[in-house]
Amino acid sequence: MTGYRGRFSIVEVLKMNPELERRIGAGATADKIAEAARANGMLSLFESGLRHALNGETSIDELLRVVEPPVQELPAVLPPPTATAAPAVTTPPPGYVPGFTGAYPAAYPGMPMRVEPEIDLTTAFELLEEAPRHEGQRDATVLLVDDEDTLRRVMKDLLEREGYRVAEARDGVEALDEVDRRAPDIIVLDLNLPGMDGYTVLSKLRSRPATRTVPIIVLTAKGDEDNEVRVFELGADDFLTKPFRARALSARLEAVLARRRA
Repeated sequence: MTGYRGRFSIVEVLKMNPELERRIGAGATADKIAEAARANGMLSLFESGLRHALNGETSIDELLRVVEPPVQELPAVLPPPTATAAPAVTTPPPGYVPGFTGAYPAAYPGMPMRVEPEIDLTTAFELLEEAPRHEGQRDATVLLVDDEDTLRRVMKDLLEREGYRVAEARDGVEALDEVDRRAPDIIVLDLNLPGMDGYTVLSKLRSRPATRTVPIIVLTAKGDEDNEVRVFELGADDFLTKPFRARALSARLEAVLARRRA
């Protein structure tokens, strides 16, 4: 419960094209070459890692641990003095980087600072969109099995707004215990769990007579076809990939429960 199992690469690949060849042959600066490379579709290390984070394969914190976000470079032009400008600062403050401009801290007016651009992570948190509150209590208990505490709390809040009773489990062993203790009506099961993974949990639940027919929606960042086929072969009722929208989860829960009750 302190990190991640396994690793994957984040890469920055420069693919040659005629424009890049022309600029390199003409002795263009690194900035001009990078400009042409980006126009040709090249992603930076940070952008490569951000794609993995948005796909739910890692976290933003882990991405920031291994690579710095890009720094926006602007022309080194200081604003013209004004009547209300404070006296010039003669000693550069901590963090001063020559050649960068941007937000000027009040304590150091007119001093160019290194500015970290804002990162648009809107799509990474699609689950957080506001969902309409359901009127009344649903006669169903949902067991959420996911080792990501923040995601599990958000899902719990969403489902409680929809009127469901919600139980939680952080790993596979705890999930089996909660199934025996709570007898949930439906289970939302992540695959990447510590100790006992979701495949094993799914297999064990389907091998028990008491839980053989409990509806199970698999929730995972592993959205490839082989993985989807595997979980259906193990007996899953539905398959949902991360990131996902709040209403999609709610609709799938309703559909699976309706099929089981029919």
